[in-house]
Order: sequence, then C-alpha cells, then structure tokens
Amino acid sequence: MRVIGGTAKGRRLECAEGRVTRPTPDRVRGSMFNILGQAFDGERVLDLFSGTGALTIEALSRGAVFSFMVEMSPEPIKAIRKNLKLTGFEDRVRLYEMDVESALEIVARDAGGVAFDLIFAGPPYAYRREEWLMARIVSLGLLKTDGVAVFQHATRREMPDAEGGLYRSDYRRFGETSLSFYTVNPVARRS
Repeated sequence: MRVIGGTAKGRRLECAEGRVTRPTPDRVRGSMFNILGQAFDGERVLDLFSGTGALTIEALSRGAVFSFMVEMSPEPIKAIRKNLKLTGFEDRVRLYEMDVESALEIVARDAGGVAFDLIFAGPPYAYRREEWLMARIVSLGLLKTDGVAVFQHATRREMPDAEGGLYRSDYRRFGETSLSFYTVNPVARRS
C-alpha cells in the first residue's frame, strides 16, 4: 500500500499485523480522492476507524492541514504511528486511542467548536450503527455545512439516502467495497 498523491506520493505504508483492519485498497482510495479533489488547501479531517491511517495521510499529503484520528486496536495504532513518522506528519495529527462511539464527544470538545471539512468512516463490515453515527456527527456539529463525510462499507450493506441530517450526495461501487458520500446540505445531492 502506497501514498497515491501529494508530497508523500510513493511512500510505502505499513499495515497492521493480522486481520485486524481492512485497509482501503489503493484503487478505491485513488477514486475517492478523484471525487474529493486532488489537492486540498488547509482542510481539517476527522478519520474514524483509522486503521493504518492511509486516508489521513493521503489527505495531509495533498494539503489538508490537520487530522483527528480515532482507532482503538493496538496493532493498527502501531501501524499508524509508524506511517505518520515515515511521512513526517506526526505533528499534524491528534490520535485518540479509543472506540469511535466514546471518542465523538471528546473530539467535538477538543476541536473547540470548529467543524471538519472531511470525515472518513470505514467501520468494520460487521458494524451496524452507521445511522447512529451519522446522527451523532450532525448533532455534535462535527461536519461543516459544505463538508463531506465518506463512509466505506460492504457493497451488500444498504446505506441510507438520508439519515440524522446527512444526505447521500454520491455513491460508488468497487466490487465488494462501496463508498457513500454525505453532506449536511440536501441541495448538494448529485446521485
């Protein structure tokens, strides 16, 4: 797995040992950033279920300014730390070593009322609380009104068109993996 674009392009990233994570394949990550944009300019990122940290690293490499990351499993946390050191992004990340549902209020408090431009959520495929998570993101004011939340999920998992104040604006399928893009503005819907 490598960084696809930006200042860290080509750097090889570590994966967690064992089957603890499901890293976003390069092809899917590349397509995601083609949709979101190739270059960023000071965006703030929230990366839930961070895994290897590849999505945060890709965003920082392309110009995002800072990322809050949430991961609870020890092996992925080791991989995240190695990958941040390898790419030189350690000082642009705040890593929460806890489960996502417990972390959301803490993240909202630590963000000081400043919402995020991008939210990545790649929960385990067995996770079944995406709707709760969407509603919580909105109720805590974590996503900017012009921001995008991207949920990576199993294609067989039917994601809602709208939930808790988020509206699906785009959907892409990559075999068994799919991406659903959400905004807080229903006018922005493209699908």
